[in-house]
Amino acid sequence: LTPFEPEKSSILEFKELNEVIKTLTEKVIHDYGVLKQFSEDASHELQTPLAVIRAKIESLLNGNQLNSVQSEKIQAISNSVNKLSRINNGLLLLTKIDNNQFTQFELLSIHQMIIEKIEYFKELAELKGKEINYSCKSEWNIQGNKNLLDILINNLLSNAINYGGSSGKIDIDLEYNKLIIKNPGDEAIINRFKMFERFNKESDSGSVGLGLAISKHICNVHKLFIEYSFEKGAHVFTVHEKL
Repeated sequence: LTPFEPEKSSILEFKELNEVIKTLTEKVIHDYGVLKQFSEDASHELQTPLAVIRAKIESLLNGNQLNSVQSEKIQAISNSVNKLSRINNGLLLLTKIDNNQFTQFELLSIHQMIIEKIEYFKELAELKGKEINYSCKSEWNIQGNKNLLDILINNLLSNAINYGGSSGKIDIDLEYNKLIIKNPGDEAIINRFKMFERFNKESDSGSVGLGLAISKHICNVHKLFIEYSFEKGAHVFTVHEKL
């Protein structure tokens, strides 16, 4: 964000108006910076106590001092702490993206990154009763940040495996400057126009509601566009270069 620089004017009223607008914009920029810094600091500070809580819970669960009822309650606490940790990590990542902390760009092969991700997710997909089919119709090399693009592909493929239909095929198509991921589903996502906002999620999913928001931010950084549609019983996510 850059401060407002008013046009010079010899008219007194315009001078006064410009000063008011300049003061207001400087305050907005300052407040925005403070809020971003607070978000990052808060996320960093939460990491340590969350790690300690998780370690204590694991110690209790691995011991023999708990009865079945106590174990169930501790496990429920563990699930909530894990979810809180995922939310914290997601918010921290969003803050880093907003603060332009991923500045190292290099020429990357989307095809090669997809191959690596398919190998990584192969067993999980099989456990979920899904088969990954990949078709590379064209290479797509892009100047980008490897960590961010890795997270983008990870989020979309993980989303296709974990949500949607209980079984079936996941189709990945790489075309000219376009990546398409399809997975079976019974019906379209209800909040399709808000699905890339933070904490927006389907009511019956186990998601924390940040994955697609992060994906959208990563696309913005790389001047890419991400779209969702529901076609012939399948959820379709398309990432492509902006026209």
